[in-house]
Order: sequence, then C-alpha cells, then structure tokens
Amino acid sequence: MKKAFTLAEVLITLGIIGVITALTLPALIQSYRKKVTETALKKAYTQLYQALEKAQTENGEAINWNWENYQTYDRDSAEAFLQEYFYPYFNIIGRSAVQQQKKNLKYIIYNYNDDYSGNPNWFWNNPQLTNWVELSDGSVISFVLKSTTTPYGQFNVILSTNKNPKRLISGKEVFAFYIRKHPNNSQVTITPYGSINYNCEDIKNNRTDYIKGCKGETVNASGIISSIYCTSLIYCNDWKIPKDYPIRF
Repeated sequence: MKKAFTLAEVLITLGIIGVITALTLPALIQSYRKKVTETALKKAYTQLYQALEKAQTENGEAINWNWENYQTYDRDSAEAFLQEYFYPYFNIIGRSAVQQQKKNLKYIIYNYNDDYSGNPNWFWNNPQLTNWVELSDGSVISFVLKSTTTPYGQFNVILSTNKNPKRLISGKEVFAFYIRKHPNNSQVTITPYGSINYNCEDIKNNRTDYIKGCKGETVNASGIISSIYCTSLIYCNDWKIPKDYPIRF
C-alpha cells in the first residue's frame, strides 16, 4: 500500500519551494535584465558602426569628410551632418520636435544617483540637442558635433529597453559613443572612449573613477558624461556588464 503525502508535508514542501523562489527569483530577473541590456547595447553600437562603414563607402573615408562645414554644439548643424552621412543608413520611423522646456521633453534622462526631483542629465536638457531620431527597433539616437578641426562627435543612444521615457537612467537605458579621429590620425572610429582615454587599458588603470563616473559622481576626468563611463565599462568587458558595475537592474 502506497503512503500518500499528508497535508502538512505538502504545505512544508510548498513553503520550501516558495522560500527558494523568493531567494532566487530576484537574481534571475536581474540577470535577465542585464542580458537584455547587453544585447541591445551591442546592437546599437553595431548599427552605428555599420552606418559609418556604409557612409564611408558612399562618401569616402570619414577622416576626409566635410567636418568644417558644420558648427559645433549646434542642433541644426548636427542634424545636417546626420542627414548627409548617417540618416540614409538608419531605419527611421519618427523624429521628435525640438522642445525648449524640460517639462515638454519627450525623453528625460537622469544619473543613477538622482532622485528625479532635480535637473536631468545636462546634455539631454539642452535645447540644441533635443531633436531625436527614433528607429524601427525602438531605440532613439541624438548627436552632437563637438569638434570640426579634429573630427569628434557624440552619439547618445536610448536603448529599446526603455520603459518610462521621462525617467530614463544613464548607464541603464541610456548610453553614449564617440565618433572621433583615431589617436594615430589615420581614421575615424566609433568607441565610448573619452577625450583623454583611448583604450581599455586606461579604463582598467582608472577603474575607480569610471565606477564613480558611471554613477554620476564627479571624478578627475571632468567633462565626460556618466553614460560614457558606463558604456566604457561594458564595452571593455566584451559587451558584458561587469560584476562591479554600479547600477542595479
């Protein structure tokens, strides 16, 4: 005669399963969210890099483009630059109108340490830089041209993983890449390296600053926005969010 489980034994078993689930589920969810972010970030970079390659096929090497024809830190110039060199290779489904006031912005981005009551991350709130291009995969791209004499610009990317467009977090839904002249002056490349950092070895040697910078804290390498620090940490870890990454998912 087979012995059946008693009600008490079933309840105890279910209780144990519940405890195990409660302990493991948050970690599984966080792991899944990280994986989604890693995939989306790498895809965003690939789109930018492929667009650069196609643009160079059509217009010659980027180092020889007409950079000097555009004004730096000017929205209209940035728009014209993209129309000439990048828009033809993006699958664009929409563009946001220029908004002059923070309350009207469609996308508002904060540093990880912000409480949403203060000012958003500075460059997203700049009236010159609030014209967005929305792509078919759900991601959003803006651009600022920072130098023409030394080819240098910045792509700001909102991943397709974003949920609340008015409470986006740098290093979580928002990342950035530089398009800039390579240190040997031979070509223009797209990487997350800042103006004083050219390779992953620099990031390794200044990791504490990059961790702090990713959270939006002030570090020695001033002038670099938090999303650049965050992007660099992932980029230099083979597109994987490192264990010491300061932002929770």
